[in-house]
Amino acid sequence: MKMTLKQGITIGILVSLLLTLVPVNAQSARSLNCGDIIEGELTPNDSMHEYTINVQAGTTIDIIVEPIGNAFNPYLLFYDSGGGEFALANANKAGVAEQLLDYQISSTNSKLSVYGAFPNSEGRYASAGEYFGAYIASLGCTLRDGTVINAGDAAPPAVSNLTSPSSLASVFSGTGFPGLAPVDFTNGITIPFTAGVPNTGSVSSGFEGVFGFTLDVNAGETYAFDFSKISGNLNLGIAILSPDNKIVFYGGMIASSRLATDVLFPSAGQYTIGVFRVDLLPPDTLEATAFQVTATLQ
Repeated sequence: MKMTLKQGITIGILVSLLLTLVPVNAQSARSLNCGDIIEGELTPNDSMHEYTINVQAGTTIDIIVEPIGNAFNPYLLFYDSGGGEFALANANKAGVAEQLLDYQISSTNSKLSVYGAFPNSEGRYASAGEYFGAYIASLGCTLRDGTVINAGDAAPPAVSNLTSPSSLASVFSGTGFPGLAPVDFTNGITIPFTAGVPNTGSVSSGFEGVFGFTLDVNAGETYAFDFSKISGNLNLGIAILSPDNKIVFYGGMIASSRLATDVLFPSAGQYTIGVFRVDLLPPDTLEATAFQVTATLQ
């Protein structure tokens, strides 16, 4: 099923009023995979984000970049694997999502660049190093064989609709997170997490709780997370909770073996990284599943 959030997209030749785009203080390209919902923030020290759209040529994609708050105006540019521009998106003013919907990619590993634009502009201005803000990006795909991978297939509906993590938590009380079957974060194991090295764990087919890690962070830090299965075939859900039980990230490995994402931690404290079994698209024979998590401070 295609995303229903539809707004205009400007695709074509940039007019002379378009400012020259120069990547300033940009980090190396991140990976954006089918089904990903990730959060990022442009800052004076990280003023342009570049993503490799990790799909094969012929895949039809839906990319939505939703600004967090009312002041940020994202400006999107799309390039093929050789650096040739094929699309842009800046059809809306600040506070409104930009999108590339139902677009068939012609180049494997195309690129997406996210800039900040003048808040009141529509389709004209972009600037690397002048306008900053946070956003949530999502990628849904239809593969050439017809397989549909919606953004956040394993996520609660509110996440799939790009509601910010803070607003999700504001309507929920208890231990765990909303959506799917209840998961109790108090029922399971929790061990300290070590950044920069693989942290391993396992979940059995009869396990009803959470395999958790605790990670102490400072306010404003961003970690690049890489979740991967080592063995087994269970579908796994992943949630990161703040010290006051608010969601800062939710994702999953549903019929897949790897998930990579960047997570911005809004405040200092001890966060919980929870991995648990998800009964979506279960395999015929369930096998205990070992996994590893690596997180690197950006």
